[in-house]
Amino acid sequence: MLKRASPVLTDTIKRVQYPEGDFVVNIIKRILLFVILFIVISSTQTFALMENRPLNTSEPTLLKRGQFQIATGGTFLKQANNDKEWDWVSDIEYGIFDWFEYDIEIPRVSNIYGDADLENVNGLGDISMCWAVNPVKEGKFIPTISFACYLKTKSGDEDRNLGTGTNDFTIQLLMLKTFGKLSVVMNFGYTFVGKPSGENLRDTFSNNYALKYELADKLVLVSEIYGQTNQNKDASNDPWNMLGGFIYNINDFLAFDCGVGTGLNSESPALRVTSGFVLTF
Repeated sequence: MLKRASPVLTDTIKRVQYPEGDFVVNIIKRILLFVILFIVISSTQTFALMENRPLNTSEPTLLKRGQFQIATGGTFLKQANNDKEWDWVSDIEYGIFDWFEYDIEIPRVSNIYGDADLENVNGLGDISMCWAVNPVKEGKFIPTISFACYLKTKSGDEDRNLGTGTNDFTIQLLMLKTFGKLSVVMNFGYTFVGKPSGENLRDTFSNNYALKYELADKLVLVSEIYGQTNQNKDASNDPWNMLGGFIYNINDFLAFDCGVGTGLNSESPALRVTSGFVLTF
C-alpha cells in the first residue's frame, strides 16, 4: 500500500492542454470504481495485498478519499528443482474514506516445469481482495497503525496448479514508524486456510519486516525479510524469504520499482526477481 506519489494528475493534465482535466480524471475514477464494484458483486468465488511494490510487506498508510492507485508488474520465481513461474499482477486500490480503502489484485500465472514430462501452463491465478482501516496516525512516540482483512479466492485452476483451491481469510496488523529518512515497517497476520477434504493443511501465522531509506529526492532503497508457518502440516520447514531493491519516483504520480530476493530454506523460491510501475491519482 505504498503511497509513493501525490495526487496531482489533474494539474498535470491541465499543463498538457486539456482544459477539462477535472472532468477527464473524474470519468476515469468513475470507470475504475465501477470495475471494482462489478468484480466484487459478480464474483462467484469469493485474499494479500495493499500495494507496496516491490515489497511483500504492506504499509499502513492509506490513500485519501477518492484517490486511486494502479499497480502492475511482473515477477519471476525459480525453485530449487528448476521449476519456474512468471506472474503478472494488476492491482487497483481505492480510497473510500481517508481512513478506509479497498484493494483488489488480479494475477496472471505461467508455470514452466523443469520436468519435461509435465505440461507448462498459464492462466488466471487466485484473485485477492483487501479492506483496510487506519485508526492510528503516526506520532512522536507511536507508529502509524492499520488493520486489514484479506480474502483470497479459489479462482485459479487448482488442477492446473494456477491456484491453491481454497478460499483463505487473513487478518493483519500493519505498523510503520519513521526516523528521519528511514522508515521501519512491520506486519503480523493470521490466515484461516480453507481445508478441503483429503489435504493435511493448517492455519498460518505470518510476519514481515521491512526497511525503506530515502537515498535521494526520487530514489528510495528497500529491503525486507518475511515468512510464515507452512500451511502443509507435513512440511519440514516454514518458508522464509529476503528481498532488496529500490523505488524510483519518475514524477509526482508515477513510480518504477525493482527488487531481487532469495529464499532462506528449501520451502522458499531460490530466486525472485520483480519489477513494475505504480500510478497514483
